Parts: sequence; C-alpha cells; structure tokens
Amino acid sequence: SSGINAEWPLRPGELIEKKKAKRDILEMGRLDSSSTDVINERKLSKVATKGIIQLFNAVKQHQKDVDSKLKKVKTEAARDKIHQSVTTGSFLDLVRPKNNPVEKSEEDKKWNVLKDDFMMNNKVKDWKKTDEEEEEESDGS
Repeated sequence: SSGINAEWPLRPGELIEKKKAKRDILEMGRLDSSSTDVINERKLSKVATKGIIQLFNAVKQHQKDVDSKLKKVKTEAARDKIHQSVTTGSFLDLVRPKNNPVEKSEEDKKWNVLKDDFMMNNKVKDWKKTDEEEEEESDGS
C-alpha cells in the first residue's frame, strides 16, 4: 500500500472532528458580525456610492465645459490656451462642496500639511535663518 495515506481508513466521526478542528483554526481571529456592523456597512456603502456619483457627474460636467469652450474657438492657439487653463484646481472646485461654513472651520483646524494646496501657496523658508533674521532681511529690501 505505497500510494495510500497511512491515516485512512478513519474511524466514524474522526473525519468530521478533523474538519471541525481545521475550521476552528481558520476562524480563530475572526469576529462575528453584529446587526450594528451590517447597518454601518450599509451607511458607508451609501456614502461611497454618493461620492462616486458626485465624482462622475463632476467629470462629465468638466468635460462638457471644456468641449463647449473648444467649440466656440476656431484657432489652434486659442484651443491650446483653453487646454492650458484647464487645471486640477478648476476640476476640484466642481467636486468640493460649495460655501459650506462648517467645513471651512473644520478645514482651518486641520494640520496644514493635510490641505490640498499645502505646497502651492507657501514660500520656502531658509531653514538656517531664525524668524528675526528673516524679518530684518525683509525690512531691508
């Protein structure tokens, strides 16, 4: 019996016990989902769906705007200007909520590094100089 496994034949119920032990080992770190988890997952799924719909609608609107601008213009140079005027910021303005004062106050509380335009508006400081040296230099020029 060279090709047969030495564990076979098993006693009745031994195979069932082995399968149960294997299943218990596989499920050791898992948690059972509760009804609140299901409810939270549904809420998150709805929020994600709304976000994706908003994103696709913004992309569609942005494409329509660019196409309408391109149709109005006849010269190639003017078309190039339109393509250059299309920026990430102009697209993101369509995606971001409009004039929501609550979000503005929360955004002000955020750490500056987390803002989308962190590197766009900041001047690079000379890290060797202190604040007083920088003020003297700016007053002198």
